[in-house]
Amino acid sequence: IPDFTARQIPTLNNELRDIWDNLGKVDYEKVSSASTAPTGGSHADLKLLNDGTNKVLWVNISGTWTNIGNLISSLVSHVHSSTAGQGGQLDWDNIWSDAVHSHQSNAEGAKIDHGLALDGLADDDHCFSEDTEILTKNGFIPYEEIKIGDEALTLNLETNELEYNKIKAKYVYTTFDQLVSFKNRYGEILVTPNHKMLYKNTCKIEKNPKSKYLTCTAKEALNKSVFNIPVNAKNKGEKYKKPLEFFKLLGLIISEGHFYNPKNSGYGIAIYQLKDHADYIENILTKLKIPYIKRHGPTEIFYIRSNWARKNIRTWITEKRISNKLMNLRDNEFRAFLAGLLFSDGSKRSTIKITKENACDRLIDNFDGKVRYSYYTGDSVLKDQLCHLLTLNNLRGYSYFRKLGYIGSKGCWSINITNKENILFNKYTKKIINYNGNVWCVSVKNETLVLRRNGLIFITGNSQYHNDTRGDARYFTETEHINTSVGAGDVGKPIKLDADGQVDATMINDADIDHNSLTNYDANQHRDTTAWAANLVPDGDGTRDLGSVGATDFRWKDLKLSGNLDDETNQVSVTQCKTAYDHSQDNSQAHSDYILNNDSDTLQKDQNNLTTLTIQNNTAGNAAAAYFKATVNSGAAYLGMFDDGFIDSTFAGKFALVCDSNADGVFIQSQAGDIELYSAVNVEIDATETKIGDVGGGNYLSIESDGTLEFNGTATVFGVITIPVNSMIRSVSAPPALTGYKAGYSFGFDAATQEIATFRIELPPDYKEGTDIVFYVHWTPSDNGAGNVVWRIDYSWANVDAAFPVDTEVSVTVAADGVTDKHQRDAFSAFSGTGKTIGSVLLCSIMRYGDNVADTYANDVLLHCLSVHYEKDTIGSRQITTK
Repeated sequence: IPDFTARQIPTLNNELRDIWDNLGKVDYEKVSSASTAPTGGSHADLKLLNDGTNKVLWVNISGTWTNIGNLISSLVSHVHSSTAGQGGQLDWDNIWSDAVHSHQSNAEGAKIDHGLALDGLADDDHCFSEDTEILTKNGFIPYEEIKIGDEALTLNLETNELEYNKIKAKYVYTTFDQLVSFKNRYGEILVTPNHKMLYKNTCKIEKNPKSKYLTCTAKEALNKSVFNIPVNAKNKGEKYKKPLEFFKLLGLIISEGHFYNPKNSGYGIAIYQLKDHADYIENILTKLKIPYIKRHGPTEIFYIRSNWARKNIRTWITEKRISNKLMNLRDNEFRAFLAGLLFSDGSKRSTIKITKENACDRLIDNFDGKVRYSYYTGDSVLKDQLCHLLTLNNLRGYSYFRKLGYIGSKGCWSINITNKENILFNKYTKKIINYNGNVWCVSVKNETLVLRRNGLIFITGNSQYHNDTRGDARYFTETEHINTSVGAGDVGKPIKLDADGQVDATMINDADIDHNSLTNYDANQHRDTTAWAANLVPDGDGTRDLGSVGATDFRWKDLKLSGNLDDETNQVSVTQCKTAYDHSQDNSQAHSDYILNNDSDTLQKDQNNLTTLTIQNNTAGNAAAAYFKATVNSGAAYLGMFDDGFIDSTFAGKFALVCDSNADGVFIQSQAGDIELYSAVNVEIDATETKIGDVGGGNYLSIESDGTLEFNGTATVFGVITIPVNSMIRSVSAPPALTGYKAGYSFGFDAATQEIATFRIELPPDYKEGTDIVFYVHWTPSDNGAGNVVWRIDYSWANVDAAFPVDTEVSVTVAADGVTDKHQRDAFSAFSGTGKTIGSVLLCSIMRYGDNVADTYANDVLLHCLSVHYEKDTIGSRQITTK
């Protein structure tokens, strides 16, 4: 058997490839004669016969047994030179190619023309379904977001390690209506039939194969009874040489932690855990010698001091996500981090009896599959980051969204974690299916990619961009599409639409447009250039007469241009313009150009009850007047400029529409467009709303078309929401005292303890969406002592259907001015309402920040209530739940 390499095997023809797949399943049998063919069996079976002297390997090809020696001889004779005395030389590098039937004869013997051998498959490598994502250095992204130069995660088939390669080219095709489906209970992979697939190398002949994986096309994979596709591998990372408990702590913080002002000096961390499992966290903090405060209750809270957190944690994480630095974790440091994640938000299934604490610690040194783990999160970004990190650490993370059973739950992401390197597809889970959509691929140095479709991560081959030329002349890379044309040099290139979705003007040749063939245009929209151009006849006087194109073509009829037609100063000759008729001022002449120029000129028309329309030109009084007077039946209306002697001096010097006492009123109607009324009192009326106030300055009351009142600009008003202490819930672990005061009760906060009360607020329907709100604290010092009191509110504010963000901390330092029983009202800084709507909810807590150095008042203070002041732009909302 020749010394061929594993990379040459995938291009065997189908019969030989079936045999190759079975090389690991050879039957061994002792016989009397090894040279006698076996009996029975089926296609691709292999038997090694041993008669004590000779060993012969037999292969069944379509029901006929042939020994391997005869098979090789047959292949050699197939390509043997017919030149006598020369002898045939078999090119073992290319004998296994699909082009094995191509011959050459020359003086050195026959060599096979390798044609489309393995490296030639790039022309038809093709691609993945459009919903398949690629794993890059920045995470999983859809194909639409891929850019040339992005770094994609790939598998190096020489080292069997994952590494990042820059993307050299991107392909998007629309010509495939069938794809190969690899489907099992974890998901489905969809690729084009000739796509290059990776599968597990089970070769037993090569003792030390360079690669753990072989390649074949997706269509060829259909014939394989067992097909193992790789899903992860090892990757070189960093060794940070910190205690493993530190990485457990980072995992715990991401799962169960809470940040206080992570971008400011007040940076601190709290970790929440049920009392039954709190010892696990406390042991970690103790081993790391971390200063912390523990609050007891059904849920134990561990507060890590801000100075230590700033110095040791801030460089690793500033939010509940996996940072770029954590992406470099490997080996037991990574598994310690994973243990912290799983302890808080994970579960385990085990074939052995083991506690959750021990199961999490066990995976640090031994991920043997006896314990299976799942991680749960509602954060899709964190889910993607963890799947990325698992893949880099030779673990498989299969993710899917699961709906939870209790009312109000929106569900969460579940990530099943195993140490499996491959995913199995048998002959019943592979088939060709119909497909409608784009397919895509990219080119990278290692010719492999890490991808994900519907939560299933896998590693496969890619399309190649050989010798920096396009592999398949039918397709173009994204960078080969052009926006504008430079002429003949762009012949054959595909075009790309501009930003407005239009073909660029440089792509269109006006000479290709046959103007005379355009239809559905009348004479005034698109001229028949041939008809009137024929009438451009020069006259003896140097002008050119367009002539008469037709009785109805009034735009060109009897028109002459003076001067030369090529002269840019061409003008219409005045002598050719139709002059106005000269009419006497006689009412009996009915002409359209009749001129009214004095007081006695009138137009009389009996139709529509119009009695008289008169032009007035009065000079009485101090101001001139000019106006129309329309007399209808017994009433009259005036429109124009008036003097101070007209009806009422109110109209002096003003343009107005005035009706006399016999008119019923003024009615203004617009068939199309708006009617706007402007006045000194700033009133504007149009079809959509009525505005009253400083309209030009933007500060006014508007009445909208549906009758809704709205306040704009400085016309808005403010409302208040009061939160009395009897509507608040005191913390279980650190409650303020319920203290009798005057005619009721208040909350008493002492100076030594951070006592907490919680409350909730919904923004009402009259809230002006997107504006800030301000909290006020109403309180009283318990005596006449002096000093400062620090109040703090932690809040998380979210719209309906939005996720509640990490808490924001706001504090205010106020002075107790030494007056007993004084009602003090002090404001916090404004809470930003950008993007917030009615129905949004604030989850809040109020505390006296007693251990803050700025809190110097030594005695208790009494909290009576909080008030929230907000801006109002309507009386209520237009709909029940929307503004």
